[in-house]
Amino acid sequence: MPSGNALARLRLSRDHSSSSVGRREEHRRPGDNGHDSAPRARALVRKKLGAFGLGMNPEFLREGEAIEDFMEPDRIVIGQEDERALERLEELYVPWNCDKVRVNSRTAEMIKYANNAILATRVSVVNEIANLCAAVGDIDALGVMRGVHLDKRSSPITPLGRLAPQILTYLVPGCGFGGSCFPKDVQALRTKGETWPADEHAQCRA
Repeated sequence: MPSGNALARLRLSRDHSSSSVGRREEHRRPGDNGHDSAPRARALVRKKLGAFGLGMNPEFLREGEAIEDFMEPDRIVIGQEDERALERLEELYVPWNCDKVRVNSRTAEMIKYANNAILATRVSVVNEIANLCAAVGDIDALGVMRGVHLDKRSSPITPLGRLAPQILTYLVPGCGFGGSCFPKDVQALRTKGETWPADEHAQCRA
């Protein structure tokens, strides 16, 4: 668990980042970060590119569990475009003992989109199966999913008994997905997929 000084450094860093380009993240599509952001960021803060670093540090905080997820993360993704940014982020996260993924900023951004889109897809496909069960009739959707959960690839059998990974909670019929992240991230991926060829052609012409 990080110390008070580490939390203070992290809070300061995040405060500074949110005052510049951080607030625009919600309106981006995958791939809009990284190299393409350099000119915009440079103009925004009115500094030369060498005077600051560019990075992407996505969060994975669940609603209602944000403090626990912040203090005890399952991973930290460090996206960067230069060594200085990497060194600063590495220093910032020294107190956290968890898996750290070091990639470029575009890859870091896509990790967040992919993570949320896959979770949203699990919720959606299970609800569609439940709808089909109801339409056909005389099918217990919960029983169907209990049987699916017992696939050993989803819930491995060990000498100490069967494991029940938390990810299986996303494979239970119920309310559709919502919140502040899933809808916008799914829409962002969809929009990027629909416009990607045009985007690529425009970049080639440029």
